[in-house]
Amino acid sequence: MPVQNATRVQIREFRPDDVQLMAVQDRQIGDYHILRCMTDDDWERASKLGVSRTAYEGPTILGSAGVIKLWTGRAVAWALLSKHVHGREMLYITRWVLCFLVWCEQDMELRRIETSVRCDFPQAHRWANMLGFVNEGKMLRYNPDGTSSFLYARTR
Repeated sequence: MPVQNATRVQIREFRPDDVQLMAVQDRQIGDYHILRCMTDDDWERASKLGVSRTAYEGPTILGSAGVIKLWTGRAVAWALLSKHVHGREMLYITRWVLCFLVWCEQDMELRRIETSVRCDFPQAHRWANMLGFVNEGKMLRYNPDGTSSFLYARTR
C-alpha cells in the first residue's frame, strides 16, 4: 500500500550534512554527536553497506533513517528525528519508515534488522514497537555516556 503524504514532507537520499542541519530530539543528542564526528570516509563506507534517506519539509530536516547490512541476512537500523516533528509529519514518517524497512528486508534479503533504544526514552520504545521491532533485552552501559539501551529486532 503506498504511503499517503498528507503534508508537504519529501524524502530524498541521505547526505552527511543532514545530521548537522537537524534540530535533534534531546534524548538523541548522544547519537547526534557520534554521527557528527563521522568523516567523509566513514559515510562513504556506510553508504556502500546499506541505504539511508532523509525526510524534509521545505528547508527543515525532519529526520533521517537508514539500514546498514552487517552480514548476510542481518542489518542494523538507525534513525534521528527532529524535535520539531509532530502530528501529521510523525504519522507520515512512521508510515514511510515502516515501508522503508519492509523494502530493505526484501531488497537486501534480510532475516533480521536490529536497533538500540535508550532505556530512558519511552517515546522511542513506542515507535520501535509501531515499526514492528520486538524488545530482546537490556544492554547495560551500552551508550557512549554509560547509559543503558534495549536491543530491539524485526525478524522474518
